[in-house]
Amino acid sequence: MQNSDLWERLEAFRFDASEGTAPYWVKPARAEGWEAVHTARVIEEYRRFLYLTQVAPGEITPSEPMDRAWHMHLTFTRRYWGDLCGTVLGRPLHHDPCAGAEDMPRYNAQYADTLALYEAEFGAPPPADIWPSPDGVLEGLFSRVFGKSSRDRGQGCGAASGGCGARSAGKSDAGAAGDGGAGGCGGGCGAGA
Repeated sequence: MQNSDLWERLEAFRFDASEGTAPYWVKPARAEGWEAVHTARVIEEYRRFLYLTQVAPGEITPSEPMDRAWHMHLTFTRRYWGDLCGTVLGRPLHHDPCAGAEDMPRYNAQYADTLALYEAEFGAPPPADIWPSPDGVLEGLFSRVFGKSSRDRGQGCGAASGGCGARSAGKSDAGAAGDGGAGGCGGGCGAGA
């Protein structure tokens, strides 16, 4: 493990400030129809994904369950931008969604690299039900998001990625640190004041 101090901070990080009646884990479980045990596994894998975003030499791509957990986490703006990015990671972590089939070759390669980095960092391959092999994953996601296959658009993408990229400001993203609005979610995500 490249950064055991970071991993310790991530392990100690609570996704909710308090338990309440609708903590963080309840929201993706309801939205995705996941059972509680599966949701807990996805959240722990999301924690690992967050670690990988910080130790990767460049952008990485999440699996679809990671992307869904990440989207939900982004709605907890104070916990995400203030506590996670500000305190645990020490810098912004932007979400860069896929613009379309033309981005798929890059995301396919990033997803394969992400799986390899996962195994190198954690000493075992990721669980296949949460991090599927690259073959065919993207085609299903592209069809769900855009209503047609990438082949229908003439792009020929057939390998997988979760369809999003992760980038920490200050790595491969010149100028994004502290810009307050660069990055994903349709251009609307950024560290707010």
